[in-house]
Amino acid sequence: MTLHTRRLAARPFVLLSALLLAGGLGACASTTGAPEQPEGGQPVLSPPPPSQPRPTPEPPRATREPATPSAAEPPSVPAWVELSPGLRIDRERRIVEFDGFVPWQFKEPEQPITFLEAIVCKTDSKEHESLVATGVRPSAIHGALLAIGLEAGRPGRIGFTPEGEFVREGPTGPRVHVRVLVSDPSGETKEIDPLDWVVNIEDGTPLRAYYEDRDERVAWRFAGSVERDRAGRMVYEADVEGVVIALHTFGSAVVGFEPVLSPDSGVDEPEWIANVDAVPDFGARVRVRIRIDE
Repeated sequence: MTLHTRRLAARPFVLLSALLLAGGLGACASTTGAPEQPEGGQPVLSPPPPSQPRPTPEPPRATREPATPSAAEPPSVPAWVELSPGLRIDRERRIVEFDGFVPWQFKEPEQPITFLEAIVCKTDSKEHESLVATGVRPSAIHGALLAIGLEAGRPGRIGFTPEGEFVREGPTGPRVHVRVLVSDPSGETKEIDPLDWVVNIEDGTPLRAYYEDRDERVAWRFAGSVERDRAGRMVYEADVEGVVIALHTFGSAVVGFEPVLSPDSGVDEPEWIANVDAVPDFGARVRVRIRIDE
């Protein structure tokens, strides 16, 4: 069956949800840190493969942003508005934050080496190829990015033109920063560049340093996925394929990555794996933040 694709500018259900969410922001804002998630707030996850025991979820603890204000300025604390369980925004600072967890036993010596294809995926999709999984729907994350004032571009693609020419097209859209917040046993929270958790299998070089040494641009963009006609029904493709924040180019990610890397081993040799010395333990609860790159 041929899949028909169209841009998201006219996607009514995403735009409507973003407008409804934005309309209620002022009444819901708080000046505390990230709100505690109610027990049972995380979406129910399907059982993982037999070799991967399911972690016991713990609701994320509320944390206050570290700040070092001047004597003349009050402390700057994010005013979080919860849009849905596990998803919130700070409209003033233009930040989207959602809950996640480490879905794979990267540190287990007996586990085979896993080549990474995504930074963040939705549950029950690409957990064994991703650093973080989330129960928040990708289309809801798209709506949250619209609510902080971003406009989606389009995903990158790898393929052939009608003339038979092979092309790699990077994602378009506003550039964004992606960070993962991890809390240690003492309660201290650190904000990590997830690319610090991705290294080359041959020599252990971190991905960002690898490409910057070659003068290649490393960036994420709010690409916005696509809508596709599946059996007569338009669906948000990232909700189906599961890629929220990409590493490789699938043509359906909410947030696309540059440079353009193919998940097809016949096009690009697999070479990016998790840094087992840096990535948190299996099941660790984390928060992912996306903010505008200004």
